[in-house]
Amino acid sequence: MRARILLAAFAAALLIPSAFAYPPGGFWKNDSATSPIMAPYTSTDIAAFFPSTRTQFTFPSPYGTQAIRITLPSDCTSIGYPANCFQAIGSNYWQVMSNSAGSPFMYIYVGRNGSPGHNAALYKYDKDKNVMSYVKGLGNLGPGGTEEWFWSKGYPDSIYMRNASANGIIRYNAMTGTSTTVMDLTTWSGYPGNGDYITQCSYAMNDSVVACVDETSGTPFVANGCLAYNMRTDQWYWFPNSLVKHPPIHKCQPSALGRYLYINDQATSTPYDSMIADLDEDGRIYDVSAIDGAQGHTAMGYGWGVINDADAVGYTGNKVYDLGDPLGVNSNKWLFVSPWSADPGAPAHPMWSNTQPLSERPLSWQYICDSTDRDYSATQFLNWSVVVFCSPFQNGDPISQHKSLIVAPTMSNDISTGGCGAGTYANLAWANIDYTGHYIALTTNLDSTDNCQEILIKIPVGQFAHPPPDVTPPEASIIAPLAASTLSGTETFSGHAWDNEGVSSCQWEIDGTDIKSGVTTSPYAITYNTAALASGPHSVTLVCSDAAGNASANASGDAQVLVIK
Repeated sequence: MRARILLAAFAAALLIPSAFAYPPGGFWKNDSATSPIMAPYTSTDIAAFFPSTRTQFTFPSPYGTQAIRITLPSDCTSIGYPANCFQAIGSNYWQVMSNSAGSPFMYIYVGRNGSPGHNAALYKYDKDKNVMSYVKGLGNLGPGGTEEWFWSKGYPDSIYMRNASANGIIRYNAMTGTSTTVMDLTTWSGYPGNGDYITQCSYAMNDSVVACVDETSGTPFVANGCLAYNMRTDQWYWFPNSLVKHPPIHKCQPSALGRYLYINDQATSTPYDSMIADLDEDGRIYDVSAIDGAQGHTAMGYGWGVINDADAVGYTGNKVYDLGDPLGVNSNKWLFVSPWSADPGAPAHPMWSNTQPLSERPLSWQYICDSTDRDYSATQFLNWSVVVFCSPFQNGDPISQHKSLIVAPTMSNDISTGGCGAGTYANLAWANIDYTGHYIALTTNLDSTDNCQEILIKIPVGQFAHPPPDVTPPEASIIAPLAASTLSGTETFSGHAWDNEGVSSCQWEIDGTDIKSGVTTSPYAITYNTAALASGPHSVTLVCSDAAGNASANASGDAQVLVIK
């Protein structure tokens, strides 16, 4: 086994001034504090600040965080669906937002229910211009609507999903509408599972391993075991129910690089049983359920895992595990804690799609976010049950020093009818964090008519001692010269530029050669004597950069012109 040290992030260093224009808002709160009590918002409260259009809004004090509305009822009625047709965003191992690192655009899918069937909606968020727009419907793809869909990190235009027969996995390109089969159970000779379909599918972030539960339909349905498949090596793995103490297996989830697999059971009256399998060691199993209480939802990173512990004595919260040494001294450490007795609605849904390899970003510089994943009543609206929050990775002791960043209110209620579907489970505060760690997509059912809607929250990352890097390039477009125009003599060039954290400077190029750099004032105007150019067609490009060194893609600033003398 390998032992690694979990670096400490001291609470005193969590809040530092920011040199960039990070989103505002957020405040720090001691994890174990029972006050101040964060009261839930009512529909009337929300109506005072929640917009009726796809525009930005700010949560009232003490949050001060910005968000933008994603969905509108007209996105449903325009295709003949009822106005309240949206599905909840879903579990923490679904991925509803595309990998927008290196791009000014992020895509978001949202499920829609109606007749004749599911028709997912695709949205586009322009991070530089702060504009949300509806793109198109994706059609009725796969079983269960958008259940378990997962935007690929390595194929940012594509979504992993079960095929129509629920016996395989496809990678669907949301831009072109084409798909590629990446897993097909019918090719596994001697497959030990005997179920009717696969479900609870989750994916490694490096596009290597997919893991699903084999299930037999019925009332109730029966899970038969967990299967895993390496899409790169064409290797299969099978984990039967006999591996867990309280069968059947409920879920299995791979780590970011696909080496480790987290497995838990579906116990109801007994605590969850949790195992970690090492696929590089032919599935060697480590039992982590007996350390201190039981584990539930998990978020798997690069060699580390965050597992919710709902049954520890005196507390509930999230623990961090060294997946290479799950029983070692650096595992079973509290990352977020909440007094169980004082907060029965405590969150249990860690989100860590923003995980990064330790070689690129130390663990002590990273953070997970969470929202409530428990049924609750009005008498249980305390502290962590009504907020979205983010926890920096901190060493486990003492618990009294743990602090988390309160990001936004959840704006959800476990109503049994209406909202995001039948039953209270569909109406919890489901949320997803994007790959860059800058945004959280959140389900709310507390608009004025208890409709299920989705919003995009801007995490106030400037509050962290080590904010995630800015990975969004500026956008640039040319005002003059116009495309296909004819130039002669001295001409004036000008353009527009946008960036989510501010444009630092722009430069003008002709045919890929710099003619003027260091232009910092909008509209980035220069004069240029075209006499230096040969007669004929030329390409004029405006390239703009931000303080992080991201540069606009040339294609957004090209103008093909004809120079004459």
